Amino acid sequence: MIEAMGMQAENMQRDALGNSMAYDEDAFMRLLEKYGIHHNAVVTMLGDAEARRA
Repeated sequence: MIEAMGMQAENMQRDALGNSMAYDEDAFMRLLEKYGIHHNAVVTMLGDAEARRA
């Protein structure tokens, strides 16, 4: 969250100054992969947790 918020703040500052964005949608999507919080990773994690409880 903190990294994404920093990226968003940088984009907002650059926008206010009339500059191009530092981070595009792909950069934000790469965060999901970087931290393993994309859909498939979460589903796998939840499935593994359920299997351990059984």
